[in-house]
Amino acid sequence: MANDLTLVIVTPESSVLEETCDSVSLPATLGYVTILPRHTPMVSTLAVGIVAYQQGTQSGALALSGGFFEVSDDTVTVLADTAELPTDIDIETARQALQEAKASMGQLSGPELSQARRTVELSEARIAVAG
Repeated sequence: MANDLTLVIVTPESSVLEETCDSVSLPATLGYVTILPRHTPMVSTLAVGIVAYQQGTQSGALALSGGFFEVSDDTVTVLADTAELPTDIDIETARQALQEAKASMGQLSGPELSQARRTVELSEARIAVAG
């Protein structure tokens, strides 16, 4: 159909999702981007965050840990480092990781602090998607 997008999400390990949808919101490095049918072709990097998609009144979301996406010919292809569906997320593990990362941030610097921030962002995304 001319007014639909195809969303394809893959990781190095597997094909995670292929859905027809009306819109897709992605966590691009410089902020969230919403893609609609007939969007201009583009390629961009992904930040840690949530991919949300909508088809009519139905919606879905996945937690991502970064990667790249491409928009071309009404297809949004996401090449993610990791991508988790709500059913794949252990919310208690995500909450524990969030708590531990936040607790450690005051004692870290440099690359370790950057990694703790990334863990906080991913844990928050995982909790939001699963919750």
